[in-house]
Amino acid sequence: MVLNMNDEKAIPIVSPKKRGVKPRLKLRSENLGSLLLVNKQVYQEATSIFYKTNEFIVGNANYGSIEFPNFHALTAFMKRAQKVDIASITKLSLRIELGSTLWSSKPDYNWNPALKQADVTLVREFMAVSRAIAKHFTGVKSIT
Repeated sequence: MVLNMNDEKAIPIVSPKKRGVKPRLKLRSENLGSLLLVNKQVYQEATSIFYKTNEFIVGNANYGSIEFPNFHALTAFMKRAQKVDIASITKLSLRIELGSTLWSSKPDYNWNPALKQADVTLVREFMAVSRAIAKHFTGVKSIT
């Protein structure tokens, strides 16, 4: 039996819509969400299968983005999800932004110095996402 709560689509880990609200994974079927509330044993077994069988998308988009995976959302996700569940994730997809410096042989920051800081921030967050994956997502078998 395979329990896939997301109709075989990757699940992006994005920031919560409101400040102070923990990020929730969107379930495609309300019935499957209700299944998790039956009792503790069912919850533990179902969440284990959920994390093992689904693909999750992580990334370094703009801090706090509710549309694109970002480091803010990843840290919130890691605080909320149990360590054993994070370690059981086997499939990850990376959505990485590296900024304008890599797309131009010699970027001109004179006209907008804020772009340089934005590019540096994106690269730092990419490094932070990479470290988090290596440290916490120990069960990952494939990254796309």
